[in-house]
Order: sequence, then structure tokens, then C-alpha cells
Amino acid sequence: MIFSMNKKDLVADTPMQVEIVRIMTLKAALKLELVGLKGRPGVPTAYKQLKTALGIKGTRQRVLEQAQRWVDETIRIGEYAWLDVEPEEKR
Repeated sequence: MIFSMNKKDLVADTPMQVEIVRIMTLKAALKLELVGLKGRPGVPTAYKQLKTALGIKGTRQRVLEQAQRWVDETIRIGEYAWLDVEPEEKR
């Protein structure tokens, strides 16, 4: 069950919802890595974490595109429409 006080609040209370939000967060972090932002030493990059989590290979840009595709496809399933997010290509 999702409880929202307003459009800005979001509660992910199932394992799959948590995973979707985690991947979306890593995707946002990878966008920052692409423009040059670096993380802390000893912490795996978003690029590496996404590759491991989704089992994908490729350049940073390709991993970002594949992660976006994964998020879009997962949200389209319907059960996860709670995110109230439009697919990237429609923005």
C-alpha cells in the first residue's frame, strides 16, 4: 500500500518498489557521473552498481539508456504505476 500526503511524498513499501526507486536513484547518480561528478573513494560508482544490479554491459551512456529502459518497462507493467512517472521519451 502506498501512502502519500501530497505529490511530493512517496513511500515504497514492497521489495520491488524499493528496487525501482533504487535503480532510479542510481540512474540519476550516473547522469552526474557522466558530467564529471565523482563519488567518495572506496564506494562503487553508480555505473558499476547499475551494471551489477541489472546485469548489463557497455559504456556509461549505454548503461544509462538501458537502466532507463528497465525503469520504463517496469513501470509500464501497471502494478508500479504508483510512481506517477512518465517514461523518459515522453518528457
